Amino acid sequence: MTYKKSAIRLSLFYGAAMGLMTGLFGLCLFPGFFGIIFHKYLIWGILLGLLLDIIVAVMMGIACGLIYGVIMYNFMEKKAMEFKPVREAFYARGCLVFDDVANHMMGMEGVGGWMFVLNDSLYFKSHNNNIQVHELQIPLSNIRKISHTRSGMRGIFSTGLDIELAGGKVEKFVVNNRKIWEVKIKEACSRVGNHIN
Repeated sequence: MTYKKSAIRLSLFYGAAMGLMTGLFGLCLFPGFFGIIFHKYLIWGILLGLLLDIIVAVMMGIACGLIYGVIMYNFMEKKAMEFKPVREAFYARGCLVFDDVANHMMGMEGVGGWMFVLNDSLYFKSHNNNIQVHELQIPLSNIRKISHTRSGMRGIFSTGLDIELAGGKVEKFVVNNRKIWEVKIKEACSRVGNHIN
């Protein structure tokens, strides 16, 4: 499942952010502290403080990244199991083309859930751990354009998939493997006579 990639990506981002914050905090603390302790050898004290700051920042980044990655992976795996009955129902009806974890952007909230490409529509269902719990069904005949945006915490990762509808409205999603999503959606649209460039 591609949510493993998402968990790894998030853990790397979170680990780097925590390492950077720890490093900046340590930069204010360690060099001055060791400079005071080794006041006779001020330069060596400051250098020792900087070295300790780098070591602590790297260790904190790795530890936080690993812990966060494991938590996110377990959360995503649990959510994948919650959507298994929905997936199996679509599969049993013979209408499932493709599915995977996705976020639907609603204002500032990336509403987490699962998205399905069906024979006649694009269907998103959020999980219950969101503020804006909802379902969204877009008829394939109503899709006019698919474009890629920098997204995923909108703007940090290249994972945004924007679906423009016939009336001009754009539904924004964050997905893994957006090129695969685009291909699957376009193929499904073609089968219903909607040929998207």
